[in-house]
Amino acid sequence: MFEQTVDQPVVRRGLSKKGWAKYLLFYLVVSIGLILLFGHLSSKDALIAEREKIVTGTIVEIHKGKHDPTDYTFQFEGNTFQGKDSGSYLDLTVGASAKVFVDPQNPQTNGLRSFRFKSGLNHDFKTFAVYLSIALAIASAILWLRVLNSEATESDKEGT
Repeated sequence: MFEQTVDQPVVRRGLSKKGWAKYLLFYLVVSIGLILLFGHLSSKDALIAEREKIVTGTIVEIHKGKHDPTDYTFQFEGNTFQGKDSGSYLDLTVGASAKVFVDPQNPQTNGLRSFRFKSGLNHDFKTFAVYLSIALAIASAILWLRVLNSEATESDKEGT
């Protein structure tokens, strides 16, 4: 009653090896982009860390939420500046004094965390991205070799 002919294609579910290879290649490109981004940010913050100045600022507003910014003001070389940084990790209150780390060449570049700390954090992210890209490169190579091997096997079967 329900006969299956030999000519009907077999329906496969899930991603093929080529599909997985494309995804891994995409993630490999993304991880290399992250390496470049965090490498740039780390080196930029490391340069500022060599010359950063510490001034005392005043907390103006603390936004609610873990990653919301803390607003502060500070004076540097006779000028008043405003800044925003994630201060949720600090025990701060409105009106309290806080250390502000300032780039003396560009006081608009400032924060509640030292540039040395930020550089180290970006370096750690870059290191993670390096390990991730190595793992993805290995996985991509393995899958690519399997795809090439299965294509060679299929062409051998068709040739005989």
